[in-house]
Order: sequence, then structure tokens, then C-alpha cells
Amino acid sequence: MAFIGADEPMEHSMQKLNGLSRSLTPLKPDGTLIAVIEMSPNDGVSDNLSWNCGAEGETSDTRIGILRERQIRNFLTILMLSRGVPMVLAGDEARRTQKGNNNAYCQDNEISWFDWKAPEKHAGMLRFWHLMIGFRKTHVAVRKNSFFTGETNARFKK
Repeated sequence: MAFIGADEPMEHSMQKLNGLSRSLTPLKPDGTLIAVIEMSPNDGVSDNLSWNCGAEGETSDTRIGILRERQIRNFLTILMLSRGVPMVLAGDEARRTQKGNNNAYCQDNEISWFDWKAPEKHAGMLRFWHLMIGFRKTHVAVRKNSFFTGETNARFKK
């Protein structure tokens, strides 16, 4: 499984996407795949390929904030226009971060808690999520309501 971080250069992300498309194997015998895109601005792993737009963690540099937001929107668009089940983490829609901690599941503190002020702070991002979800719901071409079975369809395609 590969992850695409919202804070790395597009060429790194596209390399990961290209590698993902070549290396994914079906999760089920019916060929169902799941794509995962991580939208955290921090990774916390020392051997990662992430790029934090020039600053680690939170920053007051508006240029970095704008770039991070644009990258989150880019990857959300890729995710929502992909076939299959979009896998997101609660809080992604409000730019929730675990401050670089990949093991926040075992912590009962601010790192793992959801900041209920975040949706208001990032209202534009939340609106974009609503628009993308609505787009996906109304365009059947980007979603599939049944699993691939391997059987030939009416146009003799598998």
C-alpha cells in the first residue's frame, strides 16, 4: 500500500501514484482495490519521502499554508475521481493533523483528539470536500456499485 502526502512535491506524489498503479494487487479475489491517500502535513517517519513545503509542522508562512491547502485539494480530487472506495481519515476534511505522530491511536491527549474549532477555521476546505463528495455522488462514471466479477459484459468486455 502506498500513501501520498499532501505536503510533498507533485513529482514525488506522481511517482508514488505510478508505482502504486504498477504494484497494487487485488485485496479480494474479485479484483477489488483500495487506494489510500494520506493528507497529514507531517509524517514523523525518518525514512519517508515527504516534503513539508519548506517548514515542518505548523507555520505562519502564508505561502506554505496556501501550497499545502492546494496539495490537499489536488489529492482529494484524485481520490474522489478514482474508482473504488475512497478511504479517508476522520478530520481530513478539516485539515486535522496528529502533529507528525503515526501512532496516535494509543494516545489519549491533544495529539489524537479532534479540534472542534477546525471545521470553522478551515471552512473553505470543508466546503471543497462537500463539493467533491456531491460530484462523486452525481457522476456514476467515478464510482462502481458492484464488484468486478471477471464475467464478460454486454459489450464483451471483462
